[in-house]
Amino acid sequence: MMLSMLLIIMFLVLKLQVGNPLQRIIAVIDRFKLLDLDLHLPDKRQDELGRIARAYNKLLATIRSHYRTLEDRVHKRTQELDEAKKIAELMSRRKSEHIASISHEIRTPLNGVVGALSLLQRSTLTSQQRELVDTARFSTDYLLVIINDLLDFSHIEAGQLELSYESASVLQVLDQVMLTVHLRAQEKGLKLRTLVTDEVPAEMAMDRMRVQQILINLLGNAVKFTECGRISLLVARKGCMLAISVEDTGPGIAEDKQLDIFRPFIQIRTHDGGNGLGLTIASRLSNLMGGEILLQSELGKGSCFTLMLPLSDSLTVLEKLSGPFIAPKALHPQLRMWGMDPQEGENSRLESPSLVYLPGRLWRSLQAIIHNQELVEDVAAPLSLCPWSLKVLLVDDVSINRDIVGRMLLELGHQVETAASGQEALEHGGQAVYDLVLMDVRMPDMDGYEATRRWRGVETDILDAETPIIALTANAISGEGERAKAAGMNGYLPKPLSLEQLMAAIELAVSLQLARGAELMPNAQLQKPMLELVDNKLRKELGVTLLLFGERIGKAWEARESQELLEALHALKGCAGLAGMESVHLVCEQLEAGVLKDAWPSRRDIDRLRELLKADGCDSMQ
Repeated sequence: MMLSMLLIIMFLVLKLQVGNPLQRIIAVIDRFKLLDLDLHLPDKRQDELGRIARAYNKLLATIRSHYRTLEDRVHKRTQELDEAKKIAELMSRRKSEHIASISHEIRTPLNGVVGALSLLQRSTLTSQQRELVDTARFSTDYLLVIINDLLDFSHIEAGQLELSYESASVLQVLDQVMLTVHLRAQEKGLKLRTLVTDEVPAEMAMDRMRVQQILINLLGNAVKFTECGRISLLVARKGCMLAISVEDTGPGIAEDKQLDIFRPFIQIRTHDGGNGLGLTIASRLSNLMGGEILLQSELGKGSCFTLMLPLSDSLTVLEKLSGPFIAPKALHPQLRMWGMDPQEGENSRLESPSLVYLPGRLWRSLQAIIHNQELVEDVAAPLSLCPWSLKVLLVDDVSINRDIVGRMLLELGHQVETAASGQEALEHGGQAVYDLVLMDVRMPDMDGYEATRRWRGVETDILDAETPIIALTANAISGEGERAKAAGMNGYLPKPLSLEQLMAAIELAVSLQLARGAELMPNAQLQKPMLELVDNKLRKELGVTLLLFGERIGKAWEARESQELLEALHALKGCAGLAGMESVHLVCEQLEAGVLKDAWPSRRDIDRLRELLKADGCDSMQ
């Protein structure tokens, strides 16, 4: 009994002196798992448990010190990273603004070049001159693409570049890219050749500008790195893909360098120039289109870059050709691919050396020969003139821009007044009413946005605060359209500006003015005789047609075929009316009325009609 009591007392003492302190130690240690570093063990005891508590508290203090030091370092490093991020964002923003500024400076003279070429394309040119002008125009368009791509490289990296698909002629695309590089190739004495198999579709869905951009890059590199020999463009269908290969006889690329050339800002030979982005952008674009660029090359044996593009389900195929055909020997490989049996010999309609590398032009020439037709050259399409003549205020601080765009507006039949600053534009708006304001957005002192806000302001001296205002800008940065809209502008046109873009802006202004009931003047250009508006080729064709009608009238008169005479007189009357040849139109009308009343024309009447045709320039038209 006594022993049991002693054991109970010893247990209670041990629990009180050892068990409870140990439980408190365990509880503190468990709470330490929550990283509460301010907790500590009671260490007043002078026994072994007190020593354990003091040792633990010392360890905890050391951990707390290290933790707070680490926390301070992390906080400092976070501040440094935030500061570095702010600096990087600031530098990136400044770089973008600087690039946009450079782009503006490039686009300003480029706008003058594109505008001048647009006007030149409407003038009377020889075939060679038109080819040079078309090449220059296409090259400036491509230069603009390059500028845009340099600015949008970050968008490509982020996968934010949008593609625009439309049905396009494959042969026409090939012609345009070859025309872009053929002058440089000829300067270096390089031979060009294009071969297209008969399985290649006539048209396919593609982002035409981007495909041209890729091919021009591949062809441009081939011309740049090839010193002698040949550059070939080979086009074939491979399953559900279109393969466009660019082969050259240049120095080739070493195997260990072939992956590097597709990386940004990498150049195998730095002295050759370029920005080191061309192949990178081309490769990324092909990937966005669901294709790829393949490379086969061996050092010292040339290179072959192949653009693979997916084909859509609905394709337009080329007309099948067959049978013997006399043509220069250089064209035989292509003619065989198209199913023909070429025979060597002279053919005046196939003598142009460019037909070897311009498959679209060759195809049209073959079609014209086969169907016994005249080849219709690529001439500028006649302008679809607006029926209204607008009074336009053109605002731009660069005189060459005012001159070029002003001439373009005059060609379209509109009245033009100019201002060299935003303040000057406001002064014009307070003195006259305009149907349209074309406002450059980047001008010294007062930019186009501020000028527009003041034009639209409540307290303004502007006579017509609702005048349609369309922005003209050479800035290529995103958000320009939104800024223009926020300032109160009705539209946005990027420079360089083409006649087609200008016509679209005119149509927008007309629709806005008519919607608010404004009165517009008729376009005087529409009242001009057609001969004053058409180019030399159409003028020649019109002259031939009018003289043929004159001969037809003479033969019908001599044979006394009244129905034939009536038809010929009626046809000539219509053509003469369109051409503005009022005297010829009037005589035809009188003779037609006489025949209908059984009053047969005299020889003097017929001779007079012939003289009038000659007097109105039919002979000179030819």
